[in-house]
Amino acid sequence: MPKSTARIMIPYHINGLPCKIGVLSYTKVDPWRGSVYSCPSDADYYGYTETEWELTDRKGYMAPWIEKKLTQRMKDEIETEILEYFDRQRKEYYDEGPY
Repeated sequence: MPKSTARIMIPYHINGLPCKIGVLSYTKVDPWRGSVYSCPSDADYYGYTETEWELTDRKGYMAPWIEKKLTQRMKDEIETEILEYFDRQRKEYYDEGPY
């Protein structure tokens, strides 16, 4: 199996199996603060979050056999884990600053 190309790897467990969530892309658009008429699009008005991810083994190799075991609930938990990870990163960056 090839290695993941994800730059961000979040340690995780699925049914006791250690693995990593490889985040391929993450986009968060906060809800629009201005008038509905000046908003670029209807999706931007309410805000949204998009993630693209894959599961790997502990060494970073693709693990489709782990993904096959996922239920919708597990996928939702992974999405939540990704959102919480980036929220923590954002908070640390703005609280402590880059300098």
